[in-house]
Amino acid sequence: MLTTIRGARTILTALGRRRQFSAASRRIHAPSTAELCTALDAQASYAAVTGRSVISVSGADASTFLQGMQCNDMVQASEGGMFTGFLAPQGRMVADAFVYTVADGFLVEVDERVSGRVLKALQFYRLRAKVNIRDMSAEHAVWSVWGPDAPSTSATGAAAGAEDRRAPLMGQRLVMPVDHRPSLPA
Repeated sequence: MLTTIRGARTILTALGRRRQFSAASRRIHAPSTAELCTALDAQASYAAVTGRSVISVSGADASTFLQGMQCNDMVQASEGGMFTGFLAPQGRMVADAFVYTVADGFLVEVDERVSGRVLKALQFYRLRAKVNIRDMSAEHAVWSVWGPDAPSTSATGAAAGAEDRRAPLMGQRLVMPVDHRPSLPA
């Protein structure tokens, strides 16, 4: 319910409390998309992506095994990395993930809140596949790097990385040892 009292708007919440918002609160400048793009394009930057877990899947059958476990084509992962999802047997989304190619297999980056469920499913459906699955969250951290001068994955010293193609200007996702940071050009 919305009522007007003395030039200010009062919103009655579901709990019955009143909150007043003055006309001045609507005058806050929100930057346009063009202004945000200009600010992001100004220089290379990086930030730690918290709340993510890293799972290692390695072995002779790692690619075939992951092909059957997630909903994207593993050929894309062989090009460096890809964004994908893990589904429950009923077809419901369990987790979104990034899959990165490394020398001995793949690194799977998922939200830490569902990493236990994904790890359990990977181990449950392993059956006789020649794969090794282990949680690498204590050893690896996830970073995001963006901007025009952002270095390539190999130049940052990352264990793995890929372009984040979910939206323009998202930059790159990097998986690095916990005690390292991305190195950017000066």
